[in-house]
Parts: sequence; C-alpha cells; structure tokens
Amino acid sequence: MVRAVRFLALALMLVPLIATADGRSSDRLTIELDPREAPPVTGEMIIATLRGIYGLTILREALEIPRGGDFEWVQLDRDMWSRRQVDGRSVVVMERRLALFPKRPGDLSFGPLEHRMRVTGAGGQPEDVAIVAEPIHLSALPYPGESTDATLSADVLELTDELSADPGALSDGATLTRTVRITTLGALPQMLPPRPEMREPWLITFAAPEERSLQITPEGPVSSVVWQWHLRPKTGEPGVYALYAGSENDWAWGDALSKVQSHMLEINADAFDDDSDRKLADRFVQERVEGVRNCLIDLQRICGYGHFKLEEHLMTVREMISGIGEAHSAHNTMLLLRRRGVEAEFVDLSGWRESESMSLEERIEQGFADIDVTKTLPIVTGYTQAGDGLMGIYGRGYSEVTFSAVACVTGAREAVIHKEYHLSSADPKIVGIDKVQPIGRTNYDVADQLSNMGMEAIHPRAAKGLRQKGIPLRIVNTFEPDHPGTVIDEDWVPDDPRIEIVTGLENAIEVEVFDQDMVGIPGAGEDAVAAFRRFKLPLVSWSLNANTMTFYVEAPLKQVRRVIEVIQKRHPEAEIQTRKVDIVSAIGANMRDKAIIADAIAAIDKSNLDLLATHASGRGVDIQFIFADGSYDDAVKVLHTALIEERAANGQPVLPPAANEQTAAVGTSKAA
Repeated sequence: MVRAVRFLALALMLVPLIATADGRSSDRLTIELDPREAPPVTGEMIIATLRGIYGLTILREALEIPRGGDFEWVQLDRDMWSRRQVDGRSVVVMERRLALFPKRPGDLSFGPLEHRMRVTGAGGQPEDVAIVAEPIHLSALPYPGESTDATLSADVLELTDELSADPGALSDGATLTRTVRITTLGALPQMLPPRPEMREPWLITFAAPEERSLQITPEGPVSSVVWQWHLRPKTGEPGVYALYAGSENDWAWGDALSKVQSHMLEINADAFDDDSDRKLADRFVQERVEGVRNCLIDLQRICGYGHFKLEEHLMTVREMISGIGEAHSAHNTMLLLRRRGVEAEFVDLSGWRESESMSLEERIEQGFADIDVTKTLPIVTGYTQAGDGLMGIYGRGYSEVTFSAVACVTGAREAVIHKEYHLSSADPKIVGIDKVQPIGRTNYDVADQLSNMGMEAIHPRAAKGLRQKGIPLRIVNTFEPDHPGTVIDEDWVPDDPRIEIVTGLENAIEVEVFDQDMVGIPGAGEDAVAAFRRFKLPLVSWSLNANTMTFYVEAPLKQVRRVIEVIQKRHPEAEIQTRKVDIVSAIGANMRDKAIIADAIAAIDKSNLDLLATHASGRGVDIQFIFADGSYDDAVKVLHTALIEERAANGQPVLPPAANEQTAAVGTSKAA
C-alpha cells in the first residue's frame, strides 16, 4: 500500500527522469507543478517550481527559459539557493518559481529546460556541464462557454468604475472623465481584455492612452489595465468651421472659437505641473487661437465684397482650424519631454504665418533642415500645410501621409507605427485572443488588400511613398514594447504558400446587374463602373460574365440607390437586384496553393454557412468569400480555424517568422 501511494504521488508531481552531469543521481533538474483539483483551462495560471539538486561546486550558471511554445510564463521571484543534506550528502539546491499560462486547449508540454554551469571538475579544473529537465506534459481544457470574447482566467479580479462628476449636473460644454480599472491576480497584462469602444451619437469621446502594468508577487502576477475617457455630451450645435461656413450669425463662430480656447487651456492645466511650462503652453494656445480669429475676421470682411466668394476659401479655413489642435498637441508633447530630460524639438509643419506656398516635401525639408535626429527628437505636427491642400486630398488620413512623407524625405531606414494592438491573423474579439497570432512579416500588396477590407495598417496613399522608396513599415503594439511586431516591405514574398489573415466587411451590399443585351459588346460594364465613380463609392470587388455584372460595395443604401438609378438609365432592359451580404477575405503574400481554397470550401461545407459566391484572383494574394447577411463572425471563425489553426497543427506553413528575424533590430534603425 505504501509503495502504491508513493507511486501515485510521483505521478501527480509530473517529475520526469533527469539527465545528470556525472552519472550521480543527486545531480538533477526537475519541473514540478503545484497540486490541482482539476485540469486547468486555457489561460489559467499554473504554479511550477524548477528544482535543481547538485552535488557540484558551481562557479557560474545560467538557466534560460525560451519564449514561445504552449505556455506564456513569468518568473515569480529570484532564484533561491540553499545548501541541504540529501541522502547523507551535502548538496546545493536551486529553486525557481514560475507561473505558467496555457495558450490553447489540448495536450501541452513545457520544456525541456537546460541548466548550463561551469563547475570545478576533476583535478580542480573548470568544466562546463549541462543538466537537462525533460518536458512535462499535461492537458488544458477549452475555456468554458461558447463565447470567445471573454476568455480571462484569474484567481482574483477587481473592477472599479469611477466618474469625475455627476452626469446629471454637468454644465453646458463641461467634460466628464470616466476611469475604469481592472486588477487581477493570476493573469498577465496582455491577457486582460482590450479597451471597449465608447461611442454614442450624442457624445464626444476622447480616449486617453491605455495603461497596463504588471507587479510580480510570490502568489502570482498582479496585472492591471486602466481605461480613461473624457466625455462631453454633444448638443448637436455646429462647431467653429460649420458656424463660419454657413451660420447667419456673423459672430457665433467667434464664441465657439473662444470655447475651444478655454478647453485647450483646461487641458494645459491638467497636463503641466510646472507653472513655467503651463504658461508657455497657454501663451502658445492664445497666440494660435487669436491669430486664427483675426485671420477669419479679415477673410469675412474681404468676402463682404462681391469680387470674393467665401466658398472658394472654405477648405483653407478648415485646414487652418484643424492645424490648431495638431500644433497644440505637438507643442505640449515637446514641453513635457523637455521637462523629463529629453532633447525634443517642436517641428511645426502647419504653415503658421508662412507667406510662401510649398509642396509637402519642401515643407518637411525646411522643418528638418537644422535638426540632427541623432541628438534631437523631433515632435512633428500631424497636419502639414501644402500647396495642393493635404486635407482636401486625403481627408482624415492626412497625419499618416505626413508620417510617410517625413520618412521618405529624411531617408528613414524604417518607419514605425505604434498601435493599440498587433496586426494579427484575425480579430481576437471574434476568434479568441488565444487563437490569433501576430503576422510577423508581409508586404505592401497584403497591406493594400487589408485597406480594401477597411482594415488599414496605413492609409493607402501613405503606403505608396514608403513602397516607392523601399522603406519597410513596422507595426508594433504599444503595450508590448519588447515584441518585434509586424514588418511590411515591398519585395518580400514567402517561399511557402500561407494564409496570413482572415478579415472582411460586415453588412456590405451586393448589386447584381443582369442584361442580355450586353453579350458580345466591348466595354459593356464601363457605364456601371462610371456610375459608382460618379458618386465616389469605392468598389470592394466586382465580377463580369457574358450577361451579368456583380458589384460589392460598403456604403449607405441611399447612395447605392442613386447609383442604381444611373445604371438603370444606361441599361433600361437590365434586371438589377441588391441584397446585404458579408464578405470574408483570406489574405496572404503567397496563396498559390490549390489546397488553400479546397480546405476553405470543405470547412464551409461542414458548417451551416450559406456561401453565395467566391472570388480568387490569379495574383494569389486574396480569396473573397461572400456569405448571407448575419454570417460574418461565424464565417471568420470557420475560415480561421481551417486555414490558420488547423494548418499550424498539421505542421503546414502558416505565418512568417518573427519580424525581428527578418530586418535590422529597431534599436539600430532610423525610424520615422
């Protein structure tokens, strides 16, 4: 009976046989798990102890645990060394406590681990030895429930939700701050949920940067995330630009501009603890706001004469007003960095009080002319005043266009964008954070396809400059500074076909035009394409056969109906039908493998999804699947499982290597 109990205890500890340095059984390294009442679920903390027992004289040692594999892990305390008596012999005992977190359900392993040491060998000479702990094996259960949106496992969870004031007592134009904090014991910061969106038609929302932190304790990691939103109810009143452009009250825009100035001064009061910095920031705001006010008054006076039309200058007015906020943000950032000992320089590309019109590139060259980027950190306005009107061409994407142009003009080796998330194989909110993985490396062709699906890594026109200059773009997660992120460059194509990402568009519209009179007529589809172009509706995809044109577009139905009216006039005999659909696209830099589409169709066939159409181009970078409306989430899960998760499980190529294995390290590159 005693022997049976001992055997059972040994099995529960999952301690394998150990390779020794010199054949003595006292020299061993083991991986031992704390007892559990039930198997862990995905993401649940498991406490493990690495225990080394050595009858050696150790001169130097290193026990490194590789990242990757089936577990996330974190060390809970410093290594503990002690001398003990084991089997009548004096030995050195090393113990290291770890918290392990299963990345996925199923059969998992941790290890092997190798403890490298320099010891005193025979004859007193130094000798290098390596003692190996064999891997342990255990099973993890799937996260309970059907939802993949909430997959947080923790021993302790605390949630606080605080408001800075009573919402019912807010005065007109006042701002309310909402702060949400989640603190857990037994989870890592990256395992905490992403920040939820807070959007309402009646609410103006500014989200402060997310704060994630990690504190190590002997009981496990204590992780926290803090989300903060500055909220102001929107009354529906027009802003400065709208009031200036169309209000019958000539001075209403001035009152609105004064409110903007007051709000900027409130931001300064919150941002700066040092009075001298705050006064500099306040003077900057006052100069910019009053300068814009005087300029708009002069323009209004000039346009009082019949020779000048205000409408001809409204785009310039819009850019000038937008430039106030961009300059305010950059100037404050420069002051805050200088206060912290960083040699920062404010680079104002907004054209403030500049009499000479310049191109985008000329403006940047002038701004960087006297800056040594090896010694000074330039803080650049996102808006650049250019002769061709940046905002009129690029809309709200003007800041990324400036970013790209700065990289091209300065000859950057690499451009780096910090985002709140990784460029991953799918939306973690849909397929589960434990199932997605960063892409690692791809090319600008894939970036174009992502943009077509509304998932812009960077504005397409901004990517054009980087692509033409041969500058790689690195996208990194702000909250994982040690992760290399994903590198996008022009020339890279993987040798092995693979799927990199599954994404798409929900609630798109299909427009089908059936017209037998178009058979054999060259250019029969040009009128229909021109109709979409006329109303500035970009096509996601379209196809043409002998008598049918099918278009897929993401736009309000009201605008689509206008397009249909034009097409009907050009094709009076045509039958035109529309319906809402979901588009799911599998995208990769090299998808020239017939097995990919075969695997996808087989997986869809096994599901309850209603597949309406499939489009695959000969270029081999994307396959689009069209499903009935309401199928988006399920379709993404099915295709991600079939084309990424199962292919990885079967040892097939899925994602490229980590980005830092492909390009020079970030720390040694010039970055815009």
